[in-house]
Amino acid sequence: MNWARARRDVALRYVGRWMFVGPVLTLSMMGFIAFARFSMGPDVEGSMLDLTLVVLALWLPAAIYVCVTATERRCSRFDMELPISSRELWTEHTVALSIAGVLVLAATTGMLLFLSWAAQAWVGLSSPVFEPTDLALGLRAAAALLLSVALVQSVSPSLERIPGGPRTVWSVIGGIAAFSVLGLALALLPLAVSVAPVALAGWLVWRTLGRLPGTMVVAPLAPGWFSRERRADSGPPGAAVSQGDRETAGLTPAEWTASVPARSAARRLWVLFVTVFRSTTKMPIGPILAVPMLLAAGFTTSGAFGGAVRGDDTIRFSLLFIISYTFLAFSGLPPRKLYMLDAFPLPRRFIFAAMFVPYVAILGLGYGAGRIVADKGERGRELITFIERDDHYYLSAPLRNGAISLDGSPPAAVAPWGESHEVWSRPIWAGKTPVVHSLFSTPPGSSPEFVAWQITRAAREIYGADIAAGEVLERYLTTDDGGRVVPVGGELTLAADHPDWRVSSHGPIFPAVMLLVCGLWFVALSPYLATLRPRFTETRKKGTFWWGMIALMTLHVLQLAGFLTENLDHWVLSGTSMIAVRAAAERLPGGSVTFWVLCGAVLYGLYRMAESRFLRVESLPGDDMRLALIERPIGAAGQEGAYAR
Repeated sequence: MNWARARRDVALRYVGRWMFVGPVLTLSMMGFIAFARFSMGPDVEGSMLDLTLVVLALWLPAAIYVCVTATERRCSRFDMELPISSRELWTEHTVALSIAGVLVLAATTGMLLFLSWAAQAWVGLSSPVFEPTDLALGLRAAAALLLSVALVQSVSPSLERIPGGPRTVWSVIGGIAAFSVLGLALALLPLAVSVAPVALAGWLVWRTLGRLPGTMVVAPLAPGWFSRERRADSGPPGAAVSQGDRETAGLTPAEWTASVPARSAARRLWVLFVTVFRSTTKMPIGPILAVPMLLAAGFTTSGAFGGAVRGDDTIRFSLLFIISYTFLAFSGLPPRKLYMLDAFPLPRRFIFAAMFVPYVAILGLGYGAGRIVADKGERGRELITFIERDDHYYLSAPLRNGAISLDGSPPAAVAPWGESHEVWSRPIWAGKTPVVHSLFSTPPGSSPEFVAWQITRAAREIYGADIAAGEVLERYLTTDDGGRVVPVGGELTLAADHPDWRVSSHGPIFPAVMLLVCGLWFVALSPYLATLRPRFTETRKKGTFWWGMIALMTLHVLQLAGFLTENLDHWVLSGTSMIAVRAAAERLPGGSVTFWVLCGAVLYGLYRMAESRFLRVESLPGDDMRLALIERPIGAAGQEGAYAR
């Protein structure tokens, strides 16, 4: 094996970039685990879900890198023309792929060890999830990783690359899922069991080496594969042709055009739109990865996970920066094959819309689906409840129906007959003056009449329904032996007793979310698009792109650090954001309609700003470079340039 050739293998050449992104992905996933730990309390034992999330955070970055890189290329065509055996080329790529996967796995394991130490040293979270056992988990995951390398190398081993297509893409996705299950199984078994996957990997490598031909080939050599593609006029009489060839053989261009089935204008526009999107996408697997991720992102920001804490969705506004980062990761590239589209009578504005609008539409579709689920869940849940704490029953309502006090002194709740009590409040950022507070607090010392009055106010605010305080006092409240005001039967059943009540609108949250997510995306994308001209060097282009990625990830990491250090709370952030949006809409002339118009106008302005940069992009065949973290450059200067296609 020649180490110099293995070192410039596609698997090792760009592993350094993925070693940076892998731990960042792990950091984001561990944020969910930390949130779950804090929401249940530090003394709650770890569950199977916790272990599953830890294994996925450790395993997925390396698995994605190995599977996607394995489908790219085993060796260059330049290497295939050298007097080197295919066995040696295959071995070099296998070794490079294994080393790259282990390096990424080591980076994510290091991140988990650091987070385990930080969670215990800084936050005091001593949960089994954050114990420093990640090194053993890393060794178990390494066994599954080596087996996955051996398996992907066993697919079409005589070819210089695995054949592409939808089947390959879905096989990659299925393989990642299957080996994720294997990694979880190994995490539950003794470490010695990990020897079995390693032994199986060794057997597969030995078996594949014995099947390799003398040289690797570019295309399959299955019998008759070429005859199926022959045209009627390209061979001797009697050559095998397809049914479509027989129908169109000998037709003039005009006759051939007339034979094409007619399509409606909408259908033609859709086909053109899809063609542009697929021709300019960052990598073939990009849309398949982007669709489920953006649907899940939209579903999350819709509030579909409401009710986790006191009727509020706690992570609705915690992922906006990472969603913008995902947008930029999937769309930030020198547009691939744009120079070919410029030869067609297509406006650049149409091309820009076809490249970037689908991402926005997918996010909006996920949001809409999530709102359907969230609305159905709220109709079947009591949003006005009592919480027993410190030997007292406190009235609880969604924080989104509270208010913000910028001076840190929220006004007391004063009943019409003069009874007054302080309201519950909490700093938006620990140690800072602005606080978010409840409007319906019932602290110790509240009279039954005061509690009933607060319940009627909450019902009017949350459901838009009027219910008499006397009815609430007589039907739902009582006093126990200790003089405490308690709900009859142990809980309030307002929503169950009034099925015709409907939850009032949360406010124009959707335009605010889309403005923040897509606005940050266009702001980060615009400087990069402005560099896609010949006068800018490749270093400048890539640097501008990566600075945008780093800026968005930094915002996400700073937010995550606030959660981990308890300076910021998911629940408080979500409630504060919804209060601010609703208050802004109420203060505008025209209310929510004006808010929608303003958000749409600002977002359209940012879209046109990015579009104006795109209109000046100069695309040539030699500029067809990819910025993917797990793909080789296409058409780059140097040795690979002539053989990259």
